[in-house]
Amino acid sequence: MGDHEHTAPEPDWDARNGTPDSLYHNNGDGTFSEVGKAAGVADTGWGFAAAWGDYDNDGWPDLYVSNEFGTGALYHNQHDGTFREVSVPANAHDRSSAMGVAWGDYDNDGHLDLYVSNMYANSRWALFHPEWPVPLPWYMRWAPRSRVDAVIDELSRGGTLLHNNGDGTFTDVSDTAAIRDSQWGWGAEFVDYNNDGRLDIYNANGMITGPNLDDV
Repeated sequence: MGDHEHTAPEPDWDARNGTPDSLYHNNGDGTFSEVGKAAGVADTGWGFAAAWGDYDNDGWPDLYVSNEFGTGALYHNQHDGTFREVSVPANAHDRSSAMGVAWGDYDNDGHLDLYVSNMYANSRWALFHPEWPVPLPWYMRWAPRSRVDAVIDELSRGGTLLHNNGDGTFTDVSDTAAIRDSQWGWGAEFVDYNNDGRLDIYNANGMITGPNLDDV
């Protein structure tokens, strides 16, 4: 992850002006070499959290980077010191305001699933991104209102739970799993707190939304 040399994300609904993320390779002699760009993981979203997980069970750790501003990135390990960004074909293209990420096999099917904790409030997207909806993202300028609403819904959602299909792709099960309204999520982790053999999710909140629709 990298520090940010800019004072504000631009555009804040899909920022790409952050300082590139860094990856430090262990040289085996007590020192490290920065290889982010060479490895293909120098993402310029406004990164907030990242986690390693071998989601395709090939024995090589893959990487997910969640961005507070900018779309999350899933990097597949290419086994040669480089990574390929596969969030779109893998259906792991979460573009919410992410602040935490965790891997865990919550349904015990042998494949790691992915949980991303995001900011959420009743007042939704406009609360965090006052320039919306002017200008609209280029890909939404001619979209029907239902599609615009769907994108706003995606951008301002709470938790995202992505079920690993076992074929290199994921299915968003946030609503059916009843974990979406996780409030203003920060860090998160999978943990079997009641020892029943099934992973539960712990989501730490920065703030809780009140009963008023315009309340944080």
